[in-house]
Amino acid sequence: MAVKSTLGLEVEFFLIDKNGNITNNADKIIGRARKADANAAIIKEIGEDMLELGSEPSTKVSVSAASLLKNMNIAVKAASQEKTLLLPMATYPAEFVPAMRDSGLYSVKKKIFADKFEIAGRCVGFHLHHALPEGSFDATSKNLKAKLSEKAKRSLVQAYNFSIALDPVLTTFMQSSPFYQGKHLGKDSRMIVYRGGPALGYNEGIYSEQLQEFGELPSYHFNESDLLDTVIARYSAWKKIIRDVAPEAADATNYESLLDTTWNPVKINPHGTIELRGMDMNMPSLLFAISAAVKYIFQEIYENSLQVTPSDEGVADYFKVEKGKLFVPPDEYVRKKLQYLSAYMGMENESVRSYCHAFLGLAKNVMPQQARKLLEPFKEMVEYRHTVSDQIMHHAQKLGYAEGEEITPETARKLVLYQANNFLDDLEHADKLVGKYSNV
Repeated sequence: MAVKSTLGLEVEFFLIDKNGNITNNADKIIGRARKADANAAIIKEIGEDMLELGSEPSTKVSVSAASLLKNMNIAVKAASQEKTLLLPMATYPAEFVPAMRDSGLYSVKKKIFADKFEIAGRCVGFHLHHALPEGSFDATSKNLKAKLSEKAKRSLVQAYNFSIALDPVLTTFMQSSPFYQGKHLGKDSRMIVYRGGPALGYNEGIYSEQLQEFGELPSYHFNESDLLDTVIARYSAWKKIIRDVAPEAADATNYESLLDTTWNPVKINPHGTIELRGMDMNMPSLLFAISAAVKYIFQEIYENSLQVTPSDEGVADYFKVEKGKLFVPPDEYVRKKLQYLSAYMGMENESVRSYCHAFLGLAKNVMPQQARKLLEPFKEMVEYRHTVSDQIMHHAQKLGYAEGEEITPETARKLVLYQANNFLDDLEHADKLVGKYSNV
């Protein structure tokens, strides 16, 4: 019997004016969008320069994607009425100071993150939600169940570990942030400044130092008890930080779930999903395509009990499948080597390129034949060693940017206007793709 697991898509956009400058008019755009469609999933984010858009959950990626695209079109129209464009890049290239929201739970984050709080207003991403295995989540308490069936235990751990192993693939294919505050940090500057920490060699990240456990790429878990213990420990640690940093807010800071107090790239979400949070915001057609590929691999884990097996064999032969086992590298290799190389070098690095190529082979083997064409953009990235971040860098160089220098505000404005207009074209392309692959 097929597992009817659901998926959902969630994206964040920067807002720019007609001259290519960041603009802080999210509230006006949300107001216009609500008048057009009161049910549109278009909401506030931590910065007034951002919009968050969501989709209806569905067992079909095409249905979730169609829902997201509908909301994108509503947001585009509402933004145009405010002479504003949506920017499908994960960072704005030039320096700017975001207008941050600091009410409610945001006020607690402001105190905890201190001078790094504004980083959250300079980074946007794409989050892919995939339902947890059936029988593993309690919708009333919004937490993992304390007692699980053997099948649910196995599927939960396999899906969680696979999500961690998958992170360098997703961050590479979806990277769109070669600049941060005027500087070229790496191919995925958003990842570098958002996660930070020793694994990425960057101590100025929002979760660097004492907050690493809340924002780093986590380690594998080998049983559901350890996973649940980690969730509880993180919640307790976060509440302690609130008591230490903002004692006056400790009692008033209520979270609906233990799962609400972590923002790692792989997260068990209080909506009953495994949330893949590591990807940069990017073009809609790429969001749809990567979501489809991930869906079918999760389906193999849930339906056919594909066993995710971390081992050295997973280093010698990335994503090898043999006798019901999917071999992935040990988490130290994923977190300390591939994560770093993905962030700084992307497809230029041969290990990362091989890892991404192997993932495409795995995806091709589990996807229906008619859906495999969706992998073509990623095949081209591997073949030509060229991601969207590389395209942006190449365009910046044509506009006069020289490696090692800071990008000028004028070049940044030209770059973002070009990408914002590309987004409008790709939105039409994505609409056609979703219609063509309506069974995915």
